Order: sequence, then structure tokens, then C-alpha cells
Amino acid sequence: MDTYEFKRKLADLAIAALETERDGALQGEKYSKEEAASHVGAMESRYDTFKEEAQYLAAGHLRRRVEIEQWLHELRRFKDDARCVSPTNKVRLGALVKIQDYATNECRIYFLVPAGGGNAFQVDDESVTTLNVASPLAQSMILKDAGDEATLHTKGGDKTLLILSVR
Repeated sequence: MDTYEFKRKLADLAIAALETERDGALQGEKYSKEEAASHVGAMESRYDTFKEEAQYLAAGHLRRRVEIEQWLHELRRFKDDARCVSPTNKVRLGALVKIQDYATNECRIYFLVPAGGGNAFQVDDESVTTLNVASPLAQSMILKDAGDEATLHTKGGDKTLLILSVR
């Protein structure tokens, strides 16, 4: 599979994962609303807060669903954008970046996406994790080339990463 097809497949997988997450939030919202509606009448005591708690929970699920819908819109637009699939030699939105952590020698491949992120996918025997372009890790690598080092500042200290490839 060439880079173009590989990136399109990753974008499709990222969209499908977010759709599943959105559906879960929708189910949670529906269940919470049903739970709130099942508690009718006035509170029997000051500790009788089931209805109010279910309403808060429904509102939280609604906010999450709206956030995921926005991410889905951005990812779908991104997938149709040439930046998603075009090859690149610099780390930027749409790049597939293979890095090595100097401390652990661990190698990882990231696909920089405009929204969401954090999902790992297996495509053509490669494990790729989506990475939000606004994340600290992505920001430490932006506009770097293969062979460059990136420094990620963490609470536990700085991590130095070697960018092995960018495509």
C-alpha cells in the first residue's frame, strides 16, 4: 500500500473510532435522560438527588457528543484535503512520523491529525497512533526533518526524540 492509500486508511479508521465514541456518548445521554425522567415528583429528602445527578450526567454526555461531532467534521474535511495524503519531508499536519525515544530506544509511528488523536491502529503490519497536531509531542516535532531531534518537556524532565522518518 502506498503512502496515499495508507494515510487515507488511517483517516478512515480515525473517523470510525470517533463515530463509535460519539455513539457511546449518545447512548449515555439517552440513558441518563431516561433515568432523570424516571424520578418524578419532589425530592423526599435533601439526599434524594438521583434526578439532578442524572440530568448533570446527561448534560455531560451531550457536551462530549458535541465535541466529538466537531472533531468528526474536522477529520472528514481533513481526509478530503490534499494535506492529509500528500507526501511530506517535514513534520506537519498529515505527516506520518516515526520517532525513537533515546532513553528507551522505543520506536513509534504517529499520524498527525487536526482533531481527536490517541487511537492506535494496525495497518499493513505497522502500528500507528493518531496524534493531535496541537499536542505537546506534535508541537515539539513540527517543521523538523528526518534525522532531527525533538525535545519534549514533561514534568518528569525533558525527553529527547530522534525523528527517524517523515512521509
